[in-house]
Amino acid sequence: MSTKLYGVHFRPHRLPRRVSSIYFGAVYSPPGNANECDLIQYLIRSVDIIKTAHPYAGVVILGDLNRMDISQILSGCHMKQVVRTPTRGNAILDQIISNLDLFYQEPSLLSPIGLADHNIVIWLPKEVNNRPRNKAKKRIVRPMKDSDIRAFGEWITHNDWRDVLAESQPQAMCDHFYQTLQSKVDVHFPTKSIKLHPTDKPWITPRTKELINQRQIAFSNNSQGAWKSLRKQVLREISRAKRFFYRDRIQNLKSDNPSSWYKNIKVMSGHSNSQADIIRVPTVEDNDPVKIATAINEFFANVNVDIPELHLRDLPSYLPAQTPPPHVQPWEVMSELKKIKPGKSSGPDGIPGRLVREFACELSIPLSGILNASYQHNKVPTQWKQAIIVPIPKGPTSATLDKLRPISLTDHFSKIAELFITKLLLRDINPHLDKHQYGSRPSLSTTICIVDLINYLAKSAEKPRNCHYRSMHRLQQGIRSGQPHYRD
Repeated sequence: MSTKLYGVHFRPHRLPRRVSSIYFGAVYSPPGNANECDLIQYLIRSVDIIKTAHPYAGVVILGDLNRMDISQILSGCHMKQVVRTPTRGNAILDQIISNLDLFYQEPSLLSPIGLADHNIVIWLPKEVNNRPRNKAKKRIVRPMKDSDIRAFGEWITHNDWRDVLAESQPQAMCDHFYQTLQSKVDVHFPTKSIKLHPTDKPWITPRTKELINQRQIAFSNNSQGAWKSLRKQVLREISRAKRFFYRDRIQNLKSDNPSSWYKNIKVMSGHSNSQADIIRVPTVEDNDPVKIATAINEFFANVNVDIPELHLRDLPSYLPAQTPPPHVQPWEVMSELKKIKPGKSSGPDGIPGRLVREFACELSIPLSGILNASYQHNKVPTQWKQAIIVPIPKGPTSATLDKLRPISLTDHFSKIAELFITKLLLRDINPHLDKHQYGSRPSLSTTICIVDLINYLAKSAEKPRNCHYRSMHRLQQGIRSGQPHYRD
């Protein structure tokens, strides 16, 4: 018999929001199929065409494939083969390849029909009542319009920070600084609460959602003119949001961070794993975020419970303290503030990195005064000791408590204070470090260490009486002969 292939496109009335439509392909590949390679390439090309036109479409390829090698289809199309039980004898000849495995149960088998020698494969959907809820989440954002930035800039350029610089203690200076700055930020850039859904596309913005809502209201009111106008606006806004999303979050990652670029491309193409953000806590329901956060907090707090508390008076001192204490200039602070990335997440103070970078010159004057007072009195302000702890899974799948690592988001100004101390420490430590120390040093890595080691062995191997020469010579002989040389 020859190869047979049939395709059907379904669009049921109700589908999960993550699936736009379903494409079925029924395939028969005879034993010893001479056209197997052409069939595999045709299936891969067909799936690529479908996913390009409909990124969130479900694809199911099933049938009697006999012993056809489907590894290229699985790896190239991000799909799974779900039949695990032999369908004829001890072989799995009847297979189901799909990207909808999360929505279906494990396939079951029934006895063959009539004189057939293949078992019947039953693939049933999961219970409808167990479908994930599309529960909206609230997020607090701080919109920054150009007009508001100009108004904020007019205030900060005329403010002399006299009340901050008049204080002598670093804590009092920091209190006045944050009180003044945060109050003005709240006035010019008030916060706004927006709703986010787990199934939202990554480029969806509040403006897009607002236009979609207006379009739906116009349709419900049977206002054809307004509906058509709003429909065109929605399409233009979505196209614009996609371009901005790629430009701001993905384009530069292709050269700077290929791993993050690939992950974002998977998100845009609909291949992201939604289960990666789920944190499993025993005896706690997934829809109870307060209990989950409490359990994570207790777990992180108990990690170092066996380590005794550090007391400064117990630390030995071998070198006299530097006199006078470190002193930083406003232009040095401004230079570091200019390097802050605008899109970097802020800490507990909520001061956007865009404002810090935009007005680095104005902020450098009070901040340098606070830094110098902190270094002089050996005290760190309370605001710089706080951080937002974000639990990040160590792997790509849903994580448990022991598979989490804490990431601390501190204030931008706290990082600047640490930076100047780090520079002073490295200035004293670097001359005493071994020249072959490659770990935890800028512009060096373990790869460079391996290259240096290979270079050392290659140079040593040129000397006949050297032990490295004998080892490399015997290794070369073993490679040429195909048999390893062992020496007792």
